[in-house]
Amino acid sequence: MLTDTFGTPAFLKAFSKAAKLPSEAGQETDSNQESYAKVFTGVRQDSGDPAVFVQSVKEFYDKQGVKSNDKLIVFSDSLNLGRCREYKALADKYELKCSFGIGTFLTNDFMHAKQSKEKSLPLNIVIKLSSAESRPAVKISDNHGKNTGDSEQVAKVKRDLGYIERDWSGGNEARRWDK
Repeated sequence: MLTDTFGTPAFLKAFSKAAKLPSEAGQETDSNQESYAKVFTGVRQDSGDPAVFVQSVKEFYDKQGVKSNDKLIVFSDSLNLGRCREYKALADKYELKCSFGIGTFLTNDFMHAKQSKEKSLPLNIVIKLSSAESRPAVKISDNHGKNTGDSEQVAKVKRDLGYIERDWSGGNEARRWDK
């Protein structure tokens, strides 16, 4: 599950609820079903501080009575090999399995035409939903530079959720690719 559609805190709150799986024709669902946290294989970290995220997920699983060493975190935010090694060590520290969704740097292997030894900066192209049934859509990311949607709607959703913006050293979108 991708955790940063409405921010990780709101996601974890919803993730702790009982999974409502479709019932067989006419049968009622079992009210003692397991939580989404138990049913899903793991979570995807795509924004915010990975160290804070891993610790939060570990604490969440512990509170849910879920064995964290059975759960997976898929890291996918601005990855390169060095970050993968760093995040693997974090996952190991908190007894979580991990995997990586390397896309940006895997597919961005272009060199500057005039400076053939320097890679070009990634275009950072992502397709996002902008509206549904003529209503504006929003995405509240754990990195404010990745929030999408009408700014008034984004602010309203943040207020409604009680979302608290947090800065971290790797969260500056303007400088994320030049490392």
